[in-house]
Amino acid sequence: MFCAHFGFDGVVNLRDFLRGSLVGRVVKVRFWRVPFESIPSSREERTDWLFENWKRVDEWIGLQKKAPMAARAG
Repeated sequence: MFCAHFGFDGVVNLRDFLRGSLVGRVVKVRFWRVPFESIPSSREERTDWLFENWKRVDEWIGLQKKAPMAARAG
């Protein structure tokens, strides 16, 4: 399971949440599941696979940053 998120900028701990620092902000979260069978068995292949998925996270976050504010709300 992978999770990518956008919109938590400036929120560092639970106290920030409790103070309402996310009120009025758009937060997006994207999950995707990877079947166990698709995870490579060797350490080197798994490392490459993991970096590819992190790249996917980074690309998704990059798209969120480029999206106009109105599109972020929708």
